[in-house]
Amino acid sequence: MIISSIEISKGRAVGLVGTDRLQRLDAENPITLAKKSSLFGEMCVWDWDHYFENGSNQSILKQILKFNSCRIGGGIKNIETALDWLNFGASKVIFDWSVDASTLSQLPSDRIMIAFDVLDSLEIVQNSVGTGKQLLEFIETVRDHVGGIMVTFLEHKGTDKPFDLQIVQKLKAAVGPQVELTVGGGISNLQDALSLIKQGIYVQACMAFLNNSLDLGDFIYELAKSDRADGLFTTIVANERRVVLGQVYSSKDSIRKAIELGRGVYWSRSRKSIWVKGETSGAEQELLKIELDCDRDSLLFIVKQGGPGFCHLNRFSCFNKDFGLGALETTIQERKLNAPVGSYTKRLFEDAKLLDAKILEEANELIEANEKEHVTAEAADLIYFALVKCAKHGVTVDDIEQELDRRSLKVTRRRGDAKPHIVKQLEERNSK
Repeated sequence: MIISSIEISKGRAVGLVGTDRLQRLDAENPITLAKKSSLFGEMCVWDWDHYFENGSNQSILKQILKFNSCRIGGGIKNIETALDWLNFGASKVIFDWSVDASTLSQLPSDRIMIAFDVLDSLEIVQNSVGTGKQLLEFIETVRDHVGGIMVTFLEHKGTDKPFDLQIVQKLKAAVGPQVELTVGGGISNLQDALSLIKQGIYVQACMAFLNNSLDLGDFIYELAKSDRADGLFTTIVANERRVVLGQVYSSKDSIRKAIELGRGVYWSRSRKSIWVKGETSGAEQELLKIELDCDRDSLLFIVKQGGPGFCHLNRFSCFNKDFGLGALETTIQERKLNAPVGSYTKRLFEDAKLLDAKILEEANELIEANEKEHVTAEAADLIYFALVKCAKHGVTVDDIEQELDRRSLKVTRRRGDAKPHIVKQLEERNSK
């Protein structure tokens, strides 16, 4: 798979060229670039300032982690820093090749990568200087402790000079089937990238996207496989919570246009032209993510749906109405904007003391409930009031789910003991 790489120095996205690590090409705001890159696949974010012990871009990295899965690297040298990033939600942390094996053994191997900068001879480079040590020898010593190895060919980085694919195949054989191999530097054309990916090798690209030598839309189209005579791809459209809105079709041009505009753009078979969803109906879509299914023969567009809904019948979905938490959230949002006379939800929005009191009341009633139906009813009440509180402060169900997903990536856990005064209150109530 493709890994979009964003390198940051002094708060800006940069591109480094060749073995001279100090030659930098100023690009653009890293948050803006990260949002573009987050449309497809995982990202790697590298902090050069932290790497060179010249400050840190930690706040920017944390902002990026909130909206996309990221590998984090640059100056990670100890367990404490690695755990901080893993607990914050990094999919993986990237250590320099000189890290001690005892450090690696104290962390979950599937969340660790080791980065090597090499010359074409596979000599390992440290701070732009050859070390005389060979990569293949080091791979044997670390591959049992990590989930991934990242190799950057410095002589090709930021250039259009392709590296030797046979060398990469040799690396893949040395790494073995259980460890992910990611290569970067010299990924300057679509065919090389596709060739590596089809061999199970991850491709990391930074400058190729910055200078547009790799087009993400073309890449997705070529990576996918259509069995249709017209070359179109069945495309499932879903909202942020992955609830299906409808089925459409995508072409090479429509995928490129979708990425360019950051909107839901498809191919209309009836009009035989690009269809920008909502252009005439007002039901516009913000494009959040594009994914391929396991066979790479259909697409999934994750969108933020606007207007009355996806369906041409002005419904939420072509298949069904919204349901559960999604339907409740929609109703609450509607009441916030335009509530009918006598709306209880509107009253809650306007009376903070009442809302807080109801949350506390329903939490206590849930504590006291012991039978299935009673627990279900009280939990539903509490969730309703909690979602009103969330809507009042601009928090969505998707925000909550993303926070839960991020927490699931934590490596270290708190004991989770209750606060003493809460325990005391419960003891006093139970003793009556």
